[in-house]
Amino acid sequence: MERALLELEKRKEKALEEKSQLREAYSKKVSKLLKEIKKEVKNLEKERIPKKIDERISKIVENERRAYVDTLTNFLERIENIDSLEKFLPELSKFHVSHGKYVMMVFEKRIYRINKLLKELSEVYGEYQVRLRNFEEFEVPDIKSILEDIKRADEHIQEVRGELERAKEREENLKATIAEKKRNSTLLELEEKIESLKKELSHREIKLSSDLSYLKKPLKKARVKGHAAEMFLKDTKFAFEEPMKVKELLKNAMERGYFDKKHAKRAKEVIENLDAELEKIEILRKELDSLEREKNRRSKEIGDFEARLRRLEAKIREKEEELEKAKRKLRELEEELNRRLKEIEKILGTKIELA
Repeated sequence: MERALLELEKRKEKALEEKSQLREAYSKKVSKLLKEIKKEVKNLEKERIPKKIDERISKIVENERRAYVDTLTNFLERIENIDSLEKFLPELSKFHVSHGKYVMMVFEKRIYRINKLLKELSEVYGEYQVRLRNFEEFEVPDIKSILEDIKRADEHIQEVRGELERAKEREENLKATIAEKKRNSTLLELEEKIESLKKELSHREIKLSSDLSYLKKPLKKARVKGHAAEMFLKDTKFAFEEPMKVKELLKNAMERGYFDKKHAKRAKEVIENLDAELEKIEILRKELDSLEREKNRRSKEIGDFEARLRRLEAKIREKEEELEKAKRKLRELEEELNRRLKEIEKILGTKIELA
């Protein structure tokens, strides 16, 4: 590989040297032609207008000659070498016709000589361009920098891969910790107790509400008045808040004969059991509240670990994306390296193997 690059550099240096020599040779030709043209222009400037020319025409010729000489002289002064001649070629063609017809009539031979030399100048440049095209164009592909880029890209991949492996290891440890805490926290057992309490509480509340609702119809029929009666008939849960008032309401109703035998029996049972039932309901509620707080405490601890796990999983996804991006970059660099190697192989005509 190094020998191939060295050979390529040698060829490039040789081609540059030959081009330099060619440039120098043609610059000399251009310099010689410029010198001859300037000489002819100077002679044109000095040459006298024949006396036989009419004075009016003579003045026109003088003006045309001065304009032609000044313009051509300024143009020639701007040409430094063969390479600078290119940008002046469009202007060069104008001088074949920019002399004015009277100058041409009076100094025909001199103008022809100048035009001939200008044409030669243009032909010399054309010949120079043809010779230049015969040289090999050596643009040595930059292998060193792309190899360095590939090395950096590979190091970056190894770095990201290491970070990813360590993150995945932490992920497994966190998952194991969460699973262990869930096993030790008896959350499942706690949830089962909570569900059982909820069912029992719901059952007792529904049973009590049903018994109370059963008593509403005869009270409505009797058009019982008073705040307690109004609130009870509106919602039997009023008995949960004001059991004494509801018991007093039911006792008065029984005394006044508002209930038939069945309703009276139910009313008596409610009066006798309401306090005890409400106490049981309150105990169940407190126990349920206590268990739910304990569940929330344990869940929060596990939730904190799960939040850490989610953040870590997001980081892992980022690192996986970064790794894929780095791999794509490396593939692109390797493709570019192969492309540049093929360029060198084409120039040298030999297969190159990377060390």
